[in-house]
Amino acid sequence: MNKFYRFFGVLRAVFAITLLAAPARAAQDPAFVITGIKVDVTAESATTARDQAFIQAQQAAFRQLAERMIPEEDLASFKMPDDSTLSAFVNDFEITHEQLSSVQYVGTYTFRFKSDAVRGYLSGSGVSYTDVRSKPVLVLPYYEWGARMVLWGRDNPWLGAWARADQKQQELVPLSVPIGDLQDVADMGDGDALTYDKESLHRMISRYGAGEAVIVIATPVWAADTAETQLPSEIRIAIYRTDRGKPERSEEMNIASEKTDSAGALLERSVQAAQKILQRDWKNRTLVSAAQSNSLQVRVKFLTVREWVDTQQRLRRVQGINEVRLLSLKPGQAHVELLFQGSEDRLRLALAQADMTLTAPQISFVDYTAPDAANPYESRPTSPLIYDLYLNEYATPQQKP
Repeated sequence: MNKFYRFFGVLRAVFAITLLAAPARAAQDPAFVITGIKVDVTAESATTARDQAFIQAQQAAFRQLAERMIPEEDLASFKMPDDSTLSAFVNDFEITHEQLSSVQYVGTYTFRFKSDAVRGYLSGSGVSYTDVRSKPVLVLPYYEWGARMVLWGRDNPWLGAWARADQKQQELVPLSVPIGDLQDVADMGDGDALTYDKESLHRMISRYGAGEAVIVIATPVWAADTAETQLPSEIRIAIYRTDRGKPERSEEMNIASEKTDSAGALLERSVQAAQKILQRDWKNRTLVSAAQSNSLQVRVKFLTVREWVDTQQRLRRVQGINEVRLLSLKPGQAHVELLFQGSEDRLRLALAQADMTLTAPQISFVDYTAPDAANPYESRPTSPLIYDLYLNEYATPQQKP
């Protein structure tokens, strides 16, 4: 037994050093990567054009990052950093394509920004922002033809418009669209938009590597004096979330047709509007400000050393956690303090994106002191709240939903 505890003591020291020394995000945070920045600059020489192009690309990349992280209503008053400050925010960059002539430079850039530096600047600017990236979301685009609801086949131009669109893989909410193979058709039929089988939908979500699915129903609306063979006067869109066991309408909007629209262009604008709503909703759910610094102590139970190591590694990759501190470690259990921005709900949501679960707090009677009968009104310790944290793949049967 003594040998075991000596060995565990060594492991404890190693794990403590590992957990405390490692940053919360060891790898480049994808929320701070901007790709596909294109610039075209003409100057007195190719060298001057290239230098100016880099400055323009850097500014454009940070502007796109700000649009990704900051609510739309706050962007108008947001002050961009000057060029020297902005250069300090860049971790590294990559030129994915370039062309030069004697006086012109055309290039395409990828920028990777320093997450802590950007957060510090946004916090100092007094704006709310989000740095939490969602798991991919599977979009199921249903098209309503009168009394018919269509998902698959040529009768659904709405699915075709989504398939052609940029699915915003670099945004905070990556989107994907089903290909409509035999497995897809078996899991979600044309008439299953609001009456789907939960297990079938979960199967489909898992197959596409998504965290959840949204059902987006588009209904063309014709003016009273317009034949249905012509362009609809508007597209009515209803978005349903499915993550709470049944379809729940979360958003609706109408996209009016314009004189220059074709049927395809109207649907494409409708897709863009729906994508914007999905990004906005996630942003609003995960916004944080500089004043919202918090900490929470959690208990991590584990059966094996491998499980504990995996938990540490996953914690360091969770977006929204600034620091992880090991408070105590003993066989089968660790107490950890999480330093994070925002509310407890935001922390729970960020952990869920890394396939981790933070339980609701429970009262622990371990440290509870019963009142003294002789002094019933004497102050005494209260029962502490205990939060359990675990990796979903290691969940016990009691913990699984």
